[in-house]
Amino acid sequence: MICDGYEIANKKCGLFVNTEANIATAFVLNWFTPYITVFTQGLCEVGPQMRQKLQDHGYPLVETPIRRFVGHDHEMTGVELVDGSQVALETGLVAMGFSSLHRLSSGFRPGVEGKLAGSGRDVSDVPSPDFRVGGRQSRD
Repeated sequence: MICDGYEIANKKCGLFVNTEANIATAFVLNWFTPYITVFTQGLCEVGPQMRQKLQDHGYPLVETPIRRFVGHDHEMTGVELVDGSQVALETGLVAMGFSSLHRLSSGFRPGVEGKLAGSGRDVSDVPSPDFRVGGRQSRD
């Protein structure tokens, strides 16, 4: 992330986590962009101190599960939540450990200029994966 931070500079970024500890990634990600939204999909409990820290930094916390990633021409434009609402994004970072990242990215190949391209499908055709492994949280 540090090496490639220029790719997210000043973009609306979704940070996808499965543990409260992984939310700390937001406070490194903010070196590159102040526009961070944290998504837990309800996979972990977020305590009052972390909620306050996110609020102090102005980072929305979205705990509603994601229905799908939205985009076109292999560019992310946001996520659609299971309640039908959408959150506009320009980029995202998965901070869930290697095993969860591997499950998320399996079946995808790097696209033109390093953009994510998926098996001939548009980004909006790719459903949100379920990151749960053997219960509420994945421990990688």
